[in-house]
Amino acid sequence: MSAVQAKLQEARAWWTGLAPRERTLVAAMAAVIGIAALWSLSDWTQSERKRLARALPQAKARLNAMRDDAAEVQRLQRMPARPAVPPASLADPLQASARARGLTMPACKGRRQFRPDRGMAGRSAARQRAWRRAAEYQPRPEWRGHRGRSASVGRPVIRRIALFIVLFAVSLLIRAPAWLIDQAVSRATSGEIRLALIEGTLWNGRGTLTAVDPVSLRAQPWVTLQWRWLPGSLLRGEAAWQLTADDKLAGEVGAGVRGWRADGVSLAAPARFAMERIPHAFGRLGWRGDLQFETTQWRCSWKQRCDGRAGLRWSGAAVDVLRGRPLGDYQIDLRGENERLTMAWLTLRGETQINAQGQLEGGHGHLEGCRR
Repeated sequence: MSAVQAKLQEARAWWTGLAPRERTLVAAMAAVIGIAALWSLSDWTQSERKRLARALPQAKARLNAMRDDAAEVQRLQRMPARPAVPPASLADPLQASARARGLTMPACKGRRQFRPDRGMAGRSAARQRAWRRAAEYQPRPEWRGHRGRSASVGRPVIRRIALFIVLFAVSLLIRAPAWLIDQAVSRATSGEIRLALIEGTLWNGRGTLTAVDPVSLRAQPWVTLQWRWLPGSLLRGEAAWQLTADDKLAGEVGAGVRGWRADGVSLAAPARFAMERIPHAFGRLGWRGDLQFETTQWRCSWKQRCDGRAGLRWSGAAVDVLRGRPLGDYQIDLRGENERLTMAWLTLRGETQINAQGQLEGGHGHLEGCRR
């Protein structure tokens, strides 16, 4: 089996192992990348065609000039060569021309001969060459359009780089690891609740919620939590997930630009997980019972202004220091009204009757009630 066939089988097995929703996301991502590649190729082709359209007339003009120069060279090559004139024979005509203009030009005697090719011309040859180069210099015809062409070519390159960065960020976001949820939960609960045995990605995965014991600092398993991303929530401008706790639906959570929400969330936990967090000896009395937390269209802005209803039921409340004397069952109702949070504590059954009401607003609150 060749290496190519092995890679194809691995890719086929990977594709078969994906969930239907993940296949849809991968296919959509591949389509986006393909469309972006075609758009980039089309944009590059159009820019190259425009550049060639501007450069073609200049190239034709240079070609015609080269053909004219070649014809002139051939014409000069066909002309007969003229006999060379000895420099000494030029002395008499030069002296006659000088006398006609009232000038005197002494002739050299002895072994020195008159050399008109020496003198000033010989001494300033470097200056003459520099002057000749400066006089013959002409800027290239295409130089003026070079900057404009660079700018026009540079803009598509920048757009392609930006598109690549966006697609790369999207691909990283799609494959975001699930441990990001553990980081968010740990930060929101000051490290008292963690997510262990994590599998999957940020969008679809599972893990075990654990509560850290405040005394032994050991993680105690709480509930097996699964989450599944709901792509349709993007139409509402948010990202939402459906939760499942111990194979039972546990509601939906979502987050958007305006804030976050928790609809129909239902989680159960032992009462000691919450009571042991009380920083007092009161929290170490050995509390018993089960807590059931539920929300109804609970929505909060990022400024912690909440609306909706939430409830906490404490069933079988008891404490170790009062063995054989159960306290009862209690219901705590919370209602959010913008910046105000009202609370009602009701006794459903039991010997210890507790009924209280209160509210919290602007960081200040009060609670009034009675116990029998």
